[in-house]
Amino acid sequence: EPLFAVILCGAVLLFLAEKYYASCLVLSFLPFVRSEGNLMILFWGALLLMEKKWKPIPLLIVGTVVFSLIGGYLKGDFFWLRTENPYQGAEDIYGKGEWLHFVRANREIFGVPQSIMVIVGGIALLLQAFLKGKGRALALLAGPFFVYFGAHTLFWKFGLFGSYGLIRVMAAVVPLASLIALAGLNYAGKIVPVQNRVWKEVLLAIPLIFVVYDPFFQYPLPYPLDDRQQLMKQVAHWLPKEKYTRVFAAHPYFFHAAEIDIFDSKIRKPLESCLQEDLSSSDLIIWDNQFGPNECGMKEGWQNGLPIRKLAAFQKGESRVELYRMRSF
Repeated sequence: EPLFAVILCGAVLLFLAEKYYASCLVLSFLPFVRSEGNLMILFWGALLLMEKKWKPIPLLIVGTVVFSLIGGYLKGDFFWLRTENPYQGAEDIYGKGEWLHFVRANREIFGVPQSIMVIVGGIALLLQAFLKGKGRALALLAGPFFVYFGAHTLFWKFGLFGSYGLIRVMAAVVPLASLIALAGLNYAGKIVPVQNRVWKEVLLAIPLIFVVYDPFFQYPLPYPLDDRQQLMKQVAHWLPKEKYTRVFAAHPYFFHAAEIDIFDSKIRKPLESCLQEDLSSSDLIIWDNQFGPNECGMKEGWQNGLPIRKLAAFQKGESRVELYRMRSF
């Protein structure tokens, strides 16, 4: 998300500087940071068509051509971007949500003051576009932001393209949102019915104080463990006292809680590899109902046919962890 934001803002800056070829070239690589970059390419193409700038448009596919050629050379498949799309079938895993999911998460995403200023700024840019004919700022600031925000709202509502409703994805457009909020703050400063300059600056400083204040009081520090992490901590404390040679697990927090070096490939093994490797009675398998079915393809009943025994099971809310060991013969 941060890299996406940097490239997107760079493309906006180049466009505003009327360096259309450079803007399109930079933007063409955005889909390989996050796949939403394809939406930005469509938006850029429409914007260039509206401004009758035809010649730079072909540069919007440079990134796709480059990576297709590289993949074709290394993998023998020039269409690998489509055939190896990691989001295929992800809709069946992650589910769907509500229309207002991201709107309700405005405090976690932007903070309350900035959320208000984004709305005010959007209105100010619209007024500027329609009343003064200055639509470029609206298009290049508000356009990508609302396209991105609206697309994720639709994706999560209908369970499309592997959307999981994660609010962190909005970090990709927070810089643009901040510029829209700044436009809103400037607009508010012009319409505030206070003539005294000092008082006007004091009133404008109030939202800025809350912008700084808000992030420090959203979450308690130290940051609390979620349900799955708490379960992994219980598993780590419960581990059988007899020695074990390898641990097959997927949740990264387990290794931290158990004080196992996650980079030690002799001890730490990917959970799904237990289905292919020869197991011994000193091996442990830790299956959880998040990473097990989703990332590892090990759904309920995965252990059917394996000569293993369940040592323990832990549950908290909807999170569940099961601990197995190979049977001794």
